[in-house]
Amino acid sequence: MEAGVRYAGFWRRFSASLLDTVVLMLPIALIVPARGSQALLRTLMRQFTATLAGARPAPLPWRRLFEVAGPQTIVATVAIVVFWVALLGTPGKLLLGCHVVDATSGQALSVRQAVVRNLAYIISLIPFGLGFLWIAWDPRKQGLHDKLAHSVVILVPHRWRK
Repeated sequence: MEAGVRYAGFWRRFSASLLDTVVLMLPIALIVPARGSQALLRTLMRQFTATLAGARPAPLPWRRLFEVAGPQTIVATVAIVVFWVALLGTPGKLLLGCHVVDATSGQALSVRQAVVRNLAYIISLIPFGLGFLWIAWDPRKQGLHDKLAHSVVILVPHRWRK
């Protein structure tokens, strides 16, 4: 990467994620049905209430969670990977002037890098989202998911935006 590159910081990337939730995830949630989500929510609330009352909680219904959230998660994952590879960013990142690129070359991510970066979000969440907070103090503003995928998020001048 060239010397004059500016990296996107924590708050800009956090804001982009919030935008993506509205611009990308909300339509996916409306288009891809989540069958049985109300019944699952009731089950989870009963377990939560029982735990608060001091009862031993039942095991989480992981299979049911996947049945409900799985299709939306798969569609969202594919959409995000396509956005990163084809457009260098999700709608939120693009709206805030950011590109997700290869950390060495500054070029578009490969499909492999994009998939690794997306799956590594799970690792960045454990424990307590520290992999995301890492962005705040890393010199290149890389989260753990960026380091694992060899990617960076850069600020793009208006003339370079797609």
